[in-house]
Amino acid sequence: MKKSTIIASHAAIFALGAGAAFLTLKGSGRSGETSNAVGGNPSGAQSSRDGILEHGTAAVKRVQREDRRLATGRTRPTESLGKINKITDAYERQRALMDFYDTLAPDQFAAVADEFQKLNHYGNTGTEMELLFQAWAKADPMAALDYIDENPETGRNRGEVLATWAASDPAAAEKWAVDKHQGDGPNPYMTSVIRGIAAYDIPNASRLTASMPSSRERGQAIDAMAKALLMSGTEAAFAFPDTIKDEH
Repeated sequence: MKKSTIIASHAAIFALGAGAAFLTLKGSGRSGETSNAVGGNPSGAQSSRDGILEHGTAAVKRVQREDRRLATGRTRPTESLGKINKITDAYERQRALMDFYDTLAPDQFAAVADEFQKLNHYGNTGTEMELLFQAWAKADPMAALDYIDENPETGRNRGEVLATWAASDPAAAEKWAVDKHQGDGPNPYMTSVIRGIAAYDIPNASRLTASMPSSRERGQAIDAMAKALLMSGTEAAFAFPDTIKDEH
C-alpha cells in the first residue's frame, strides 16, 4: 500500500475515534459531571471509554481487512497465493486465504487451484485447499466439479464442493448427484449432498438418507444427520438412526 494511503487510513481511524469521543462527552452533559463530583457511580464514564475503544478497534480491523484486499488485488492471483504461502503463522495465513478467495472472480479459481497443487506449506496445503474449493463452490460449483473431474488428484475435495453447493441450492446439487451416479450401488455423491443440507432441511435430508440402500455410504449419511440433530437435542440425535428403515 502506498504511504499516502496508509496515512489516510490511520487519519480516518483517528477521526472516527475523536468523533465518537465528542459524541459521548456531548451526550453525557453537565449532570454527569455533577454526579461524579458528589461521589456518584463513575461506571457511566467507564462505559463510554469502553465504547470508544470498541469502536476504534472495529475501525482498525476494517482498515486492516481492506489493506489485505488491496494487497492481493494489485498482483495476479497466482502471485498473491505465493505470497500468502510464505506466511508462517497458520491463523494469519488462513485468514489471508479467506480474504484472498473473496477477491477472486469465478474464472480465476482454476488457475489458483493449479498453483495451489504446486505448493506445500509444511503439510497444510491439502487442508487449506478445501477452503479454496468451498469458496469456488459458492462462486461456480459446476466449474469446480468439472475441474475435479479433469484433475483426479483433487478428488478428495468433491465432497466439500457438493456439501457447500447443497447448502445453497439443494435441488441442483441433488440432481447433479443423481445424474452423475452410475450403476445400481449406493450413490457416493448423495452422502455429501445430505451433509450439506442436514443442518438446514432435516426432512429432506432424512428423505434422501432413507432412499439409500444399506451401505457404508448410508451409514455416513446417518452420521451426518445425527450430528445435525444434535442441534435439536441429544435425544433426537440418538433416536434418529432407528427411524431409518431398511427398504432395500
